[in-house]
Amino acid sequence: MKKKLYIHGSFMNDNYGDFLLYYIAENICKKYSSHIESFSSTIDSSYDYYCSIRRKSKFYSIFKSNLVLFAGGGYFGEPNKRKLYWNLRCLIKHLIPAYLISMRKIPYAIIGVETGPLSLKLSRMLLKRICNHAKILCVRNVESKIFLENIGVKNKIEVYPDWIMGIDPSLLTHHEIDISQIFEDVSKKSKTLFVHLTTKENEGKKNVIEDLKKYFKENNDIYLFIGCDQKRNTQELRSLELSNHFPKERCKFLKYNSPWELSSVLNHVDAVITDKLHVGIVATLFQKEVISVASHDKTLKFYRYIGREKWTQSMSDVKKGDTLKKLNHLTYKPIKVNNEFLSDAKKNEKILCEFLDLYGSDC
Repeated sequence: MKKKLYIHGSFMNDNYGDFLLYYIAENICKKYSSHIESFSSTIDSSYDYYCSIRRKSKFYSIFKSNLVLFAGGGYFGEPNKRKLYWNLRCLIKHLIPAYLISMRKIPYAIIGVETGPLSLKLSRMLLKRICNHAKILCVRNVESKIFLENIGVKNKIEVYPDWIMGIDPSLLTHHEIDISQIFEDVSKKSKTLFVHLTTKENEGKKNVIEDLKKYFKENNDIYLFIGCDQKRNTQELRSLELSNHFPKERCKFLKYNSPWELSSVLNHVDAVITDKLHVGIVATLFQKEVISVASHDKTLKFYRYIGREKWTQSMSDVKKGDTLKKLNHLTYKPIKVNNEFLSDAKKNEKILCEFLDLYGSDC
């Protein structure tokens, strides 16, 4: 009889980064399909268009699984705004299910997650127990490790970069996606910049857009692609509205059609400016220069981790001229990512395979 492996994560919508984290984990687990049946729950219906999905109910996943993988993501924490809302959401969708799994005393691994902050004492208490009973505990940045140590976690804590930085880039580009029409109007002499600014309007974002407009006006060789990383109407509308600030001869609005198309576009452009995490991570994997105007603290941590903290800034701290300085320093040439960093990121897969080898044998 096959072991039943539940893959847990933040897979409730069509967000680009969360889909990739699921896809990577599932691809690794498929190597063990002869004796492990992997599945997930509460997973967005859009995933069915891009890969094969096996769904089970939340009850089945929590109480009938033999093994559990808490895959990559920032779901064991809260952002720096609407903290109570996000903390309660974390409790309901992640911490309580994880706590119930820990009480069953089955083997589970926590790999590539981000933890903290958590305002509610109950949340911290549950997370402490969950982490202390994990067979493998691996977080994606030093700040997460420090948070866990501060709440009393005694388990061994590994720190490796985000899963996505450890994959072969061809995993994201081998799909048969023809993007030639997207780039057909772009002159070979043009420098291409993918613009991904989909957070709500605020003073910082206004300053970013004003700087982008000034930079565009002063540089006639720049071609903009303005897009988003999920199909949510609000995100598409914000991207479309932003594209209307620029002449169509040198700017194109891109709807989010699939993770494979977006990955191919990121691989093809020369540079990226983004307010979210995983568009920037994938672009970095493709050795693109990235300007990050972060809407979440987790994004700032990634750029500090890879030594490119000068290229990131919290959106709420952006003043007029800040983004223009970064734009003017773009070279539109490939960047070099530290080999040690990439090697460390590959260890996420290595420790997952060790977990599956040890606990995934036939019943």
